[in-house]
Amino acid sequence: MIKSFFMRTVFALVKVFIPLVIFFLPLTIYITDFLTANGIPIPVVISKEDLLEITRAILKVINVDVSIKLLENITNFVPLVLTITIGYLLRKFFKNKLFNNWGNLYYDIPYFIYFLAGKFVLNYGEISLVRVPQPLQFKIVAKNIFSKIAEEDFSKVDNEEINVVFNDVPYGKTVNLVLSDTFHVLPSSLPDSIEDNYTVYITRNLEGDPNRKFSPEFVSTVRREVEKFSGVTSVVNIFPYINGNHTKHITESCFKVGGRNAIKKINVYQPNKNKEYRFENPLEIKLA
Repeated sequence: MIKSFFMRTVFALVKVFIPLVIFFLPLTIYITDFLTANGIPIPVVISKEDLLEITRAILKVINVDVSIKLLENITNFVPLVLTITIGYLLRKFFKNKLFNNWGNLYYDIPYFIYFLAGKFVLNYGEISLVRVPQPLQFKIVAKNIFSKIAEEDFSKVDNEEINVVFNDVPYGKTVNLVLSDTFHVLPSSLPDSIEDNYTVYITRNLEGDPNRKFSPEFVSTVRREVEKFSGVTSVVNIFPYINGNHTKHITESCFKVGGRNAIKKINVYQPNKNKEYRFENPLEIKLA
């Protein structure tokens, strides 16, 4: 566990925080200049005066004569220009790069790191949902953090029979959506606090072939069942054992609908292996 935490920390540093430090580094000249001007001592990596001397030396080498006043004005904008340039180069470099490409690492890292990687300065163009916790999978897709979601090369299952079972509770403001694809979600693993809600169990045929598949019929069945209560329900509790391809297509077809239904929020639960894989600690995802 310590090794895994260490590797996730190194991953976040290398893939996100070090590039961001490089991006913001020129702007520290403005900060240190302001602090020192107000009598606050602070270690300086490079000061505006240093930058002025560097610029003057460069202009002297290329035989360009500029007045001190103009040189000072130019120097004032150099950190900003450097920051914009570095940001442009970083975005261009990461545009077609896969964010989570560190082999078998389990990417249980905070959501804000994914946001910084895909939406902020860095602009990583692609992410794989493999080894990403399922609640984070739903949020990454729902929030459109990355421009491309890499799908796994699963074989496709056509015309598959999908089992749908539901309780006799009427639709309400909150419903439970139980999705079984890679493993069966057992009723005993669900929290007691949700038992009074309408609950629908949607299950693929998990007997026989143990290999992961992509089932368009599974996705279509989930969409049909969600459409039945989407006009009156505002919160959907999701209990998933599904692969990343199904997560992507279910989220896009059921919950990224631009406010065209009544669903405002989904709570995606994660099974706790230390508590007999009972689902708990949901990740709340507000929908647009």
